[in-house]
Amino acid sequence: VGGYHSCALDINGDVTCWGALQVLAPVGPFVDISLGMYQSCGLRPSGSVECWSAGLDNKDVGQFDVPEGVVFRQISVGAEHVCGLDNGGLVHCWGSGESDLGIYPDYGQSIVPAGVFTKVVVGDYHSCAQDEDGLLTCWGNSEDGRLNVPEVAFDDFDVGGSHGCGFDSSEDLI
Repeated sequence: VGGYHSCALDINGDVTCWGALQVLAPVGPFVDISLGMYQSCGLRPSGSVECWSAGLDNKDVGQFDVPEGVVFRQISVGAEHVCGLDNGGLVHCWGSGESDLGIYPDYGQSIVPAGVFTKVVVGDYHSCAQDEDGLLTCWGNSEDGRLNVPEVAFDDFDVGGSHGCGFDSSEDLI
């Protein structure tokens, strides 16, 4: 579910979208999709990523400029940025936040920290990645404690527009 639209991925890898915006997704196949405020991205079986507009004349801040030559295994779309995890565990982000001005929309959410990760999930203007030990690293907009991640190993986590939560090894919700 995106900001103003929803999309579904069918068993054949084709995408159908609906909602307040008229969204026409590219022809599949895709193995995964992720939706942001005004754009969506799909992960193809080859590991390439294709991003498309949700139908508004939203400003292009680079969220459609997918890095070339990278084979992705996972993607996540925020308000105006996208992050993906490549097959080597490196995170790549593009779109708004490639600088860190500390003001909308550039909070540094596309400036990726060093490290090898197993999962990446983005909110509107912040991003989080999980390492092999289950520890989270978050970057970008620090308002409302978004980057104040507990130093515990997470079994699973997710990030919303301006928050995050997850389960630790005891299945406690944090």
